[in-house]
Amino acid sequence: MYSLRDIVAMSARQLGLRRLVLPLPSPLARMQAFVCDFVPGKPFSSDNYRSLQIDSVGGIDGLHRLGIEPTRVQELLPDILGHPDDKQARLARLRAMH
Repeated sequence: MYSLRDIVAMSARQLGLRRLVLPLPSPLARMQAFVCDFVPGKPFSSDNYRSLQIDSVGGIDGLHRLGIEPTRVQELLPDILGHPDDKQARLARLRAMH
């Protein structure tokens, strides 16, 4: 099971980014959620905060029941996020379009 911190760190590494991931104490996270309730587009909300307080991991191995062989997330990240070198190729394509 991965924490949000683990997921952010793995994603940053896959993208070749150096990012500092700092924990936010619960009272500050609750305050952030309350403030974001009033931000246009609601990037985060009190409802999101409450949802994060409960683990979102099922107790039944649904993959096994469906006959699906599990794959480690580290193996899938390159396909999902791309490779660090892909960023330059993507930027070159965007520049060519303009």
